[in-house]
Amino acid sequence: MPQTIGPKDTVGDIKTYTEEACAKFESDRKSEEWGLEGLRGKLCAAEDLLAKERAEWKKICKKDNQRMYATHSKITDLEAQVAALKGKVEDGQTDRESVEVRSVLS
Repeated sequence: MPQTIGPKDTVGDIKTYTEEACAKFESDRKSEEWGLEGLRGKLCAAEDLLAKERAEWKKICKKDNQRMYATHSKITDLEAQVAALKGKVEDGQTDRESVEVRSVLS
């Protein structure tokens, strides 16, 4: 295939050159289309995978949040029980001290 068409080229040469150029153009166009379709397919697959992973991540976070909330509630309940028991112990010590004071005074 000649690179350029010159004044000495025959009509047959020009026709051959044109046909070869058109064939190359069509081949390049199809390659680009197939490449583009391949990239679109990869993009769609990546988007689907990302959506599945995001949904799984949200589900895991929800479970973690529920577990953390339950743990927080249990800790709060235990702290309240400790405070109540400390109050009872302090009341018991106060009662014992007053009994001791009475016994000393009597």
